[in-house]
Amino acid sequence: MFDIHFFLGLAPLVALIVLIVGLKLPVWKAVLVTLALVLGISYWGYDVSAQTLGMSVAYGALKGFWPITIVIFGAIYSYNIMLKSGAIASIRGLLSSVSDDQRFLVLLISWCFGGFLEAAAGFATAVAIPLGILMALGFNPIRAAIATLVADTVATTFGAVGIPLVIMSDQLGLPATGLTGLSSLAILQLGVMDLIIPFVMVMIVGGGVKALKGMVGLTLITGIATFIPQWIIAVFLGPELTAFGGAMVSLAVFLWLVKRRKVDTPDEYRVTVPVQTQTRTTGEILRATSIYALIFLFILVSSPLFPAVQQTLNTVSTTVPFDLGMGTVLTAKINWIATPGVLILFATVLGGVLFQKVGIKTFVVTVFETIKQLWAAGLAISVIVAMATIMDRAGLISTVAEPLLAVTGAGYPFVVPWIGALGTFVTGSVTNANILFGSLQVHAAEALSLNPLWLAAGSAAGATATKMIAPQSITIAVSSAGLIGMDATLMKGTIKWALLYLVILTVIVGLGAAWFHLS
Repeated sequence: MFDIHFFLGLAPLVALIVLIVGLKLPVWKAVLVTLALVLGISYWGYDVSAQTLGMSVAYGALKGFWPITIVIFGAIYSYNIMLKSGAIASIRGLLSSVSDDQRFLVLLISWCFGGFLEAAAGFATAVAIPLGILMALGFNPIRAAIATLVADTVATTFGAVGIPLVIMSDQLGLPATGLTGLSSLAILQLGVMDLIIPFVMVMIVGGGVKALKGMVGLTLITGIATFIPQWIIAVFLGPELTAFGGAMVSLAVFLWLVKRRKVDTPDEYRVTVPVQTQTRTTGEILRATSIYALIFLFILVSSPLFPAVQQTLNTVSTTVPFDLGMGTVLTAKINWIATPGVLILFATVLGGVLFQKVGIKTFVVTVFETIKQLWAAGLAISVIVAMATIMDRAGLISTVAEPLLAVTGAGYPFVVPWIGALGTFVTGSVTNANILFGSLQVHAAEALSLNPLWLAAGSAAGATATKMIAPQSITIAVSSAGLIGMDATLMKGTIKWALLYLVILTVIVGLGAAWFHLS
């Protein structure tokens, strides 16, 4: 069962874990070493030609850059511009003035606004920024950090304008939209977490179940107001706007409910720093949110909801062929306009010039600052896509899948979320986890006669669980909350929630696979 090819196929994944978790190498260095190992194993152990390997690397590197890296660059560039224009400060002040109740504020800032930041930018902004606001309001640093880490989970599968599922759909050739598309199945699996996590956050910040007194209705409605628009958008539009919609609706519903709440805040939950009471005009609010509003608008207009626009924009493209030899050609399509990264850049420049009065020099300087900030992440992503392409083409994935399926048998679907979770824990990225293990789920589904969409979505859902305990996330939380040297404390306080999250997903994905099989 476990022949030499199984161990050769498994070796790159083991090496990646050892390099990142054991030797503490930066992800970009670790994946470069692992890519070299994959090339060697494929050439000498699987007799893959040099042409196939070279073209697979080139194809994967291009796909990693476009559309993944360009989306991340656009998202972080827009965020950096808003930092310099003062828009983020205005939004921060607006949010912190809503209430003096810590339980309300953690939901508003870490769940609603954090979900929006994850949708618009990803790349840890949904931890760093909300946590910074909570610290300024005098929250307990440990509790605030754990609550914010727990919050940044469900939305991450649709983070940075849906790129984790966009690239998974493209890589596996699976539909992203529709009732049984990757997006709708992923949020269907994660929907219960949308309902549970807000309650967990309130309990963490409030010090236990007693903190839910008087909060149950509002907390439940906040979760429902997140899930319903997420599912609707996932079905009809796909992953790009799913987290946006959930965050925007839950934010609006939450503010409406809080405005009508007349109960005084118990002293034990009152923030220690007085909230700001400065009134902001509608014009100031619109100016501060203009770039994000334009990003949402541009992506909406270019979505399947407007097929004529989408088809027209898709014609502005270039197709690049990669001849792998033996009659096999991979093609990479570059959409020069109809890709979220480009649309985000358009929205940033337009909103920055018209509404936030950003100067040309600021735009230019911020380009180079953002490149410096993201070059390592961009390199790591391109290398991981190249590595995953080779592992799939060379047969490494299938030789690992077959013995794994033989051992687990019909119980394999219950393992799927844990595989995705491993990918995120090691690489710190849901996108990377989806790239690494997406093909494995398709192979497994074919072998077990199961729905590949359900297993792929289950892996993507599981990948969100360990986002809260990934070393990169813990490090960002430690820095944002000023908890230097307390990494282990945060990990200990967060890991139990990650395990609960995974156990729930295990049941949902495992039983759901059986239902799909029978239906």
